[in-house]
Amino acid sequence: MNRLISRRAIVLGSLSSALAHSVAASTPKPVAGAIRWDAWYARKDASVYAQRNLSGAEFRGRAPAHCIVDASKELDCEGNQKIIDAEITAASRAGLSYWAFDWFQETSSFRLAWRLYQSSELRSRLNWCAIVSLDQVGSAPFRSLRWKSSLDQWADRMVQPEYQKVGESQPVLYIYYRVDEAKTYLDGDPNNLRMALSYLSAQVRAKGMGDPYVILFNPTVDTALLRATGVTATSNYIGEFVRRERGAYRDLAAQVENYWEKMARSGFEVVPIAQIGWDTRPRIVNPVPWEHPPKGAKEAYSYYAIATPEEFGGHIAKAVDFMQRRPDVCPHKLLLIYSWNECDEGGCMLPTLDDPTGKFITAMSGALRNGVR
Repeated sequence: MNRLISRRAIVLGSLSSALAHSVAASTPKPVAGAIRWDAWYARKDASVYAQRNLSGAEFRGRAPAHCIVDASKELDCEGNQKIIDAEITAASRAGLSYWAFDWFQETSSFRLAWRLYQSSELRSRLNWCAIVSLDQVGSAPFRSLRWKSSLDQWADRMVQPEYQKVGESQPVLYIYYRVDEAKTYLDGDPNNLRMALSYLSAQVRAKGMGDPYVILFNPTVDTALLRATGVTATSNYIGEFVRRERGAYRDLAAQVENYWEKMARSGFEVVPIAQIGWDTRPRIVNPVPWEHPPKGAKEAYSYYAIATPEEFGGHIAKAVDFMQRRPDVCPHKLLLIYSWNECDEGGCMLPTLDDPTGKFITAMSGALRNGVR
């Protein structure tokens, strides 16, 4: 009898082990990406403002590790192929699947990092996709149909082997929806975005791929807007949180995590946005031309502490857990992280002057591989 029980235990144990292995193998791994805002690779045009923001001693440590302080005590950041190759290596080793590049015009200094990525012999290690504003999917006026030329170019880019895809070859595209830009580039009608995306789908399918997987940055989770535009999923550039003077990171993380649940209630698929911090004081000290100045002292000094590496890792682990628990809204386990290098907004994970060894990347890596702690 003891032999029978012992043998049965062995058999059941083997079956349980095989079943656990099968479940683990069938559970998709996180497809994690990080936002790139590339003001750190040339000292010209708008990049000058961002670099100046971090020149003061209080915030200088946030700057990317390749930056230097020149003789006039100004931060000077110049990028080259070696720097981007090192970033690709660090990101891919840490478990990132892709970078989501904020898309700027060809002549902008913000495009240099993307061009260096494109010319890298290491680019196959890390995919890319784009975060576009409405000027890329519409035109002024929309009825001119000039947007078709732009979307033809996007269809060509999406064919690249390194362009991030989900499902059966569906290229990922993030769209930043702003009401003022919708008036300009969509003639004020969100249904025009649906028309443009239908055109893009046709061009992409003609190249042998699936329909683009389009995620709308929609801060209020406006379900009527999501339905009107015909997108697949919702997300945002940052989470939803209240302004707070000297807020703790744990409070910021809790609000962002609640935002995932709010997005899930929309009935649309969700790409959770994880966040390392929010502290725009460098832009208050040195205002930038693309933002409105704060309305008062309370707004000017509202910020949240940047996470410790351990706190950041815990937040990423919760994002992984959310995607595992909610396959109904996260079927592709697609995650977006704010951010790789939004350094003067307090959301930067790449190696910096204060963190040259990349402790945030290491913390993220462990969380992506291990999930909830």
